[in-house]
Amino acid sequence: MSVVRRVEPGFRWQASLLVVAWLATVPVAAAHGGGYQLPGTSDKATGVPTPGSTVSGSRYRTQAVPRDSWEFWWEYNGETLLGLGTNARRSVTGTQGELLARRLAGAPRRARRPDAYRVTADIVPALLDVLERSQNTELIDSALLALARSAEAVSTDGVTDAAVARLEHPDPSVASAAALSLGVLRSPRSVPLLKAVCFGEFSRPVLVRAFAALGLGLLGDEAGGVEAREALLAMARGEGMALASATGETLPVRPIAGEVRVAAVVALGLLDGAPQDVAATLVALVADARTPFSLRPHAAIALGRIGDPAATPVLLGILRDPAASLPLRQSAAAALGRVAALTEGPVVDALIDEALRGRDDPVRHFAIMALGRLGAAAPPVPRSAANGGPTGADAAHGDPALGDPDSFANRLRAAHDRLTAFFTKAIERPSRRESRPWACVAAGLYGRAHRDRRGRLAEALGAAYGRERNASVRGALVVALGLLDARTHAPRIERDLRLSNDEVFKGHAAQTLALLRHAPSVPFLLDLVGSRRITPTLRLRVTSALALLDPAGGVERLVGVLRDVPDRRMQGAAARALGQLGGEAAVQALLEAVADESLSNFVRAYAVVGLGLAAEREVPRWNARLREDHNWHLTAPTIAYAIDIL
Repeated sequence: MSVVRRVEPGFRWQASLLVVAWLATVPVAAAHGGGYQLPGTSDKATGVPTPGSTVSGSRYRTQAVPRDSWEFWWEYNGETLLGLGTNARRSVTGTQGELLARRLAGAPRRARRPDAYRVTADIVPALLDVLERSQNTELIDSALLALARSAEAVSTDGVTDAAVARLEHPDPSVASAAALSLGVLRSPRSVPLLKAVCFGEFSRPVLVRAFAALGLGLLGDEAGGVEAREALLAMARGEGMALASATGETLPVRPIAGEVRVAAVVALGLLDGAPQDVAATLVALVADARTPFSLRPHAAIALGRIGDPAATPVLLGILRDPAASLPLRQSAAAALGRVAALTEGPVVDALIDEALRGRDDPVRHFAIMALGRLGAAAPPVPRSAANGGPTGADAAHGDPALGDPDSFANRLRAAHDRLTAFFTKAIERPSRRESRPWACVAAGLYGRAHRDRRGRLAEALGAAYGRERNASVRGALVVALGLLDARTHAPRIERDLRLSNDEVFKGHAAQTLALLRHAPSVPFLLDLVGSRRITPTLRLRVTSALALLDPAGGVERLVGVLRDVPDRRMQGAAARALGQLGGEAAVQALLEAVADESLSNFVRAYAVVGLGLAAEREVPRWNARLREDHNWHLTAPTIAYAIDIL
């Protein structure tokens, strides 16, 4: 068996025989011009040191992180929870300058995304120029996706033409990027083209066909329509589809490869308001033991994403079945957190039992996070019992199966009390120490949605933080405090951020201070983001914090790194970070970097990605749904690549 992984920006891949090393540490996933690093990355291409080593001139330690660490879950879900890319107004703690505090507290944030004219007149032409002039595949596939995620409506046809022209590119990297970009563009013109790639009109490698299937799901219901949904359902069931060529001749039906089926199943989970035939197909795939081993766990995750309560019985049965495969039970646990309700006692019983007594670490930890999801979700609303029918707000959401509203309210309160007690005990006196950080983050996720539950949870988390010495667990504790908006802990977290030499903890502490809107930390974070002595991973995490705090000066420091530090890894991280910060100065610096042929293609590809991030049309970004509650223990190259694309 070989393991496929990224080693450079774009869709480049190579086979690696280091299976044991891959399973023991976090793999590198460098995608579309940017090295997206999961915790503990230890590859020279990303600039993150191997375990026990340091970056030249750096005093921060980076350690390999086990694949079942909570940091993995946070990397996939944290971007959405942090609210990166939003333009919400924010209040602030502390007294670091009246002007800064006033801006953080109530003044509108400056426009991060360039206006439509800037995108159409400058960014799109610059990226199209890269496509026309460059022969470097990293730059080409990076530009394709940057165009797809940023183009305004007036540019859509031109960008679609550019992607279509590269569907038959001889390099699979470029062809895959073109197929994916057509989905991100959400142009109805893409549907027949993507179908043709999926079902064999073009003689394309399996991975290109799989990306085309994923593109059909990314089109969404409005752009994709019935035609895209029917194509995905056929592929998910393993059925071919007869197509007519340009001359009207019926083409032979090609078999649906396993990787294409997986991509189609995942794509079905991206459809909003999925009709009954989608849920029924996914339930059938999960329930049928004859479904290929690699497909059933992905179908379970897709069911969780569409949130159909009808899937609850089959998912619960799998979680309780000790004979079911571990990947399937992992996915079933994660999905239950999105399809079930907190008032469903058997589901909560099964998840708590798994969390306390389960033998497989990933199943146990996904069960803990599912409890956090269940608690955070809005409960169903019972019908009013006043006159036998719904009234007021209940009319739109009433469910006669929930019974009398007063009885339901009592059951819901008891369920919340039980969940609060579970998390409090798991934080203070965990039955399994390795589950503690997961319980902390899940408690933060739960308490974030329920202000009346925050006090007790924050008290337990704060006390545990004062005693904890393990850097990973401390990181989970501060993230949970940030989710709970426990601002009284901000000064202590800032102090520990300044004193710590652990890179992973510092990154999480910086993000937590941003969640807490803690203005006094801004000067230190600004110094940190411009330092030559930190690793790219820490620079990106500090940038995400600054993107939320919105201070002046961050762009200038990153431009300094991009221009003055003779290390392509640091330059690449700075380019991506500029895209995260956004704003006119960042866009101008990135445009100049893209056009500067004295820079390496590696750095220019990162700058292309930065432009895509800065001009992103959608918030959260296009692959956010793929990332949420993803089961990273599953091996599907197409999905791994798409999730890790910047």
